[in-house]
Amino acid sequence: MANHLTRLRWTAFTAWHLRRESALPFWPLERVQALQNRRVRQMVGFAWREVPFYREAMANARLRPEDIRTADDLALLPLVGKAELQENPTQFSPAGRRRSGLALQSSGTSGRARSVHHDASALFWSLVNGHRQRLALASIVGKRTGYREAVIARLDGHHHDIREFYESHTWLPSRWELRRLMISPMETYPQIHARLEGFRP
Repeated sequence: MANHLTRLRWTAFTAWHLRRESALPFWPLERVQALQNRRVRQMVGFAWREVPFYREAMANARLRPEDIRTADDLALLPLVGKAELQENPTQFSPAGRRRSGLALQSSGTSGRARSVHHDASALFWSLVNGHRQRLALASIVGKRTGYREAVIARLDGHHHDIREFYESHTWLPSRWELRRLMISPMETYPQIHARLEGFRP
């Protein structure tokens, strides 16, 4: 459980960005692209300063952060495969930084399992951006928040861990939350049907 100051910080962060990001899909294209490119430059600058792999890869390609100006310029950077991540994961971690956030373990179904660390700010940006889905559904369900949502997904997957992280790190008003029913895909079709009929998402 995060302390009160941490919860206050992430609650304020989420509420502040929710207001802006909700309007973003309706901005003129030029304004959206300008924001996208500004964020690309911020990410590349961070990778250059903090992440050993990208600093070395960019140096080998004779690239500087200022050479990456737009999203299209990201094609200049090397693609990263899972083998590289598995062989030397520390090369992809910000050097010397205190790690806040959540480490999620892959299932390993495609080979060796991998642990991927998600920074706290990245997780809350994902929460903010996910709110856009509610905007898309609003005209169908009649409201943006507080409706019933059914999710058919593995109950031992990451969804629960991420949701628990959000709940322990913020004080979001209950009106922002949805009523969720989690259903395992291991249940039979009649069982799933009965639960959906009872919940009425």
